[in-house]
Amino acid sequence: MSLFKSRSFGFVRMLCLCLLVLTAGCGLSSGNSMAHHPKGYAIVAEQPGDAFAVKWQEYLFRQLSKRAGESFAVSKKAEPSLFTLVIGQAGEKDGSYCITTEENRVSIRAKDDATMLWLLYQLLKITGERDSRLQAGDLPPAIIPLQEKCGTFAFEYREPYFAPNLDYDYSGILGTNNVERDWGIWGHGLKKVLTQDPQGDIYALVDGKRNAAQYCASAPSVYNQIVAYILNEYGDGKKQTYRFAILPNDNSLVCLCTRCQQAGNTSGNATPAFTALITALANRFPKHQFFTSAYLTTRRPPDNKLPENAGVLVSAIDLPLGIAYANQPATRNFVNTLQQWKTKTAHLYVWDYGSDYDDYFTPFPLLYTFQKRLKLFRENGVKGVFLNGSGYEYTTFEEVKTFAAAALMMNPDLLVDKLCTDFIRQQYPVSGKLISDYYLALEARADQKKHSLPLYGGMRELAAAYFDVPGFVKFYEQLVALAPKTEEEERAKVNKILTALSFTRLRVARLQGMQQYGFLIRNGDVVRAAPESVSEALEILEGGIASFGNMRQYSETERLTADYAAAWHASLNAPADTNFLLDKTPTALSTPDEEYRNLKMLTDGVHGFELDYHEGWVLAGGDDMIYRLPNDGPQKGKILKVSFLEAPDYNIFLPSVVEATTEDQRTSGKLVDRQKTGNITTYTLDISNLAGNTIRFSAFRQRKAGKAVLACDEIILN
Repeated sequence: MSLFKSRSFGFVRMLCLCLLVLTAGCGLSSGNSMAHHPKGYAIVAEQPGDAFAVKWQEYLFRQLSKRAGESFAVSKKAEPSLFTLVIGQAGEKDGSYCITTEENRVSIRAKDDATMLWLLYQLLKITGERDSRLQAGDLPPAIIPLQEKCGTFAFEYREPYFAPNLDYDYSGILGTNNVERDWGIWGHGLKKVLTQDPQGDIYALVDGKRNAAQYCASAPSVYNQIVAYILNEYGDGKKQTYRFAILPNDNSLVCLCTRCQQAGNTSGNATPAFTALITALANRFPKHQFFTSAYLTTRRPPDNKLPENAGVLVSAIDLPLGIAYANQPATRNFVNTLQQWKTKTAHLYVWDYGSDYDDYFTPFPLLYTFQKRLKLFRENGVKGVFLNGSGYEYTTFEEVKTFAAAALMMNPDLLVDKLCTDFIRQQYPVSGKLISDYYLALEARADQKKHSLPLYGGMRELAAAYFDVPGFVKFYEQLVALAPKTEEEERAKVNKILTALSFTRLRVARLQGMQQYGFLIRNGDVVRAAPESVSEALEILEGGIASFGNMRQYSETERLTADYAAAWHASLNAPADTNFLLDKTPTALSTPDEEYRNLKMLTDGVHGFELDYHEGWVLAGGDDMIYRLPNDGPQKGKILKVSFLEAPDYNIFLPSVVEATTEDQRTSGKLVDRQKTGNITTYTLDISNLAGNTIRFSAFRQRKAGKAVLACDEIILN
């Protein structure tokens, strides 16, 4: 799991309220100019002695002065000729923020510093759209609904974990949280704290032995090291409050030492010991907040309520993205988990998911389904949402996803299409319509299909869920053609998108193989690569890798983009294959995994890439690979070659036995060669004695304590 915004609604509301005062009316169009420009703006504190109001009065004064230059007056004193902006702190009944209007005057109040910062940038954006003298083009669109005068955010904690939001200044403008700023320990981060093991007991006792893959939450040294870390790095919380995630490592191991069993741990349930640990920490640091997780071994809630400054991160990993959520078993189970934890803590947060973590670059629809999930969370008392995106790594359309997700976390009832269109067309003056039309069509297609969106999927899974190959290729070619017509700043942004989309175009070529958008050419039983079919995409990809720092890897597991490009070069330079089975579908005699029932992948001419099991490999984890292969045509084969991938980190192992026999298994071919190249092993069998017979090919999985998966790419008969 690695456990795991919405700016637009606040901005629009404030903008219109300002306009009601500044002009005769108020409209949504950002292109309209004010009927007349005021001579300037006065920023005053609602209560001159209020430190909160004075601080933000000064901040807005500096921002307006910087953005105005010498084009109009900016003052800290109210004057009849100046439009007055009054700054104050919201009361308990005002909600998150409140705006009131009078003639030639707008008052804004916010409950805290973070909300006021967001609110002021909403005001600056709105004012800049109506007063052309104020420079606010760098700010994202405003989002506050016109009908509101006071508003309460749907969630107290809001974070879209994408690279744009990890910029401190930008997350402040969006009004979002930030793991680097708001958490002292995040995710499965205890490893950076628990660096010493003086008593030999910080690790979990599993099957009678200490296992360094998991921690013992009951060990005194664990508590003492966390306390020391907090005091040294963050203090006691009296000056500033931080959150701390005290989570077990991401596995199913549970400590069953005497202390943990006394706390209540049982096989599969580590909640008692970890709850006791965060309770002790919460009592030790009443000004900080501490969170456990509802995930794997800590999914079950504790018997007792958590302290007031403790909460839970409920993983939404088992609530599929993209489905119709109503009346689904997965939804009922998830809601049941929320309701159980809701009785134990007021700080009920959800760790949600928003990417294909095996492919950050292929366009991934998120916002329509995320909006539905947010409404579900809100209905069930969730107070915070962490949307696990791609973190510091680039993902396609990350800017609009960050902006729109931030807005939706403030108000899940906003219009996704408007959020996306407003943002994209502001950021991309020339290419914005093309980009927004494609992205929203992608969202609509996924919403219509209501297929579970893969969190760890390759192109085949994405195509089954939402990805339209012809539509993508058309969009890609149009954007390539349009890019030279954009100006410098937009061109840089478009080039980054094109770099990612070129990666996807290459994946499409491998998905298509010998089809229309593929990279292979067939001549009878011979198939070869056609480099010219992908040369442009490969060139754009490699150029982008060199230009953009955070495109170094394309997946959560740090698969390198440069390695992917190198694999393509090797593939294009490989000799042609002669295969009498080309494009013939083997018949399964074993039970294929559900995702790999189309066995034509084994004879489509596309060899697997060593670095990625999604690239050309057929996986079998539930059964062995046993197939019937025809060998009775005019070209009877004598040699059978089959390649397998070895990737232990993904439980992918070589077969224990590879064999080819007649269908009645009375006559066998002979294994004559086994050649290993990197992590790929190719088995060569002499089947000349089987000519004219249907071949039974078998590859048997290794019998291991854990799950052993086979990965096979091409079966070649010649």
